[in-house]
Amino acid sequence: MSKTYTERTILICRGSGCNSLNAGEIHGVLEKLLIEYNLTNYAKIKLTGCQGFCQFGPQIIIKPDNVLYVKLKPKDIKEIIESHLIENSIVDHLLYEDPISSKRIRNIDDIQFYKEQMLLLRKHCGRINPEDINDYLSVGGYESLKKVLKEAIWNTR
Repeated sequence: MSKTYTERTILICRGSGCNSLNAGEIHGVLEKLLIEYNLTNYAKIKLTGCQGFCQFGPQIIIKPDNVLYVKLKPKDIKEIIESHLIENSIVDHLLYEDPISSKRIRNIDDIQFYKEQMLLLRKHCGRINPEDINDYLSVGGYESLKKVLKEAIWNTR
């Protein structure tokens, strides 16, 4: 009998902070191992811009589980795939650790840093590819610029 896997999306931060900490290498290892473990039908990689938590990069979020893994090294990816994606077991030592309680937090929504935010600029983070202009346009990108330019042209007549 074959194993049934949960479909997941892996959001990998490719903002400049995470990129400077080797997110590109982690991304490459992730792609390679998903192929090697034959998981490409179950786990999709989605690039994101900055997730706002640069001091804990490189980082990935696994959806729909809502798990944030932080300060990743390329060697950590194999453990995440084998434990989290295949065995459905969260890798606790790679989770964010709350500085006050010293507890590892399993759900990104329970991290105080994110709880206190009202997402405006990052509200589409993880839903659109920051390198695809059509994704940006599909969520209303440049609408404000269009409005300003219309007003500027109208006022010069």
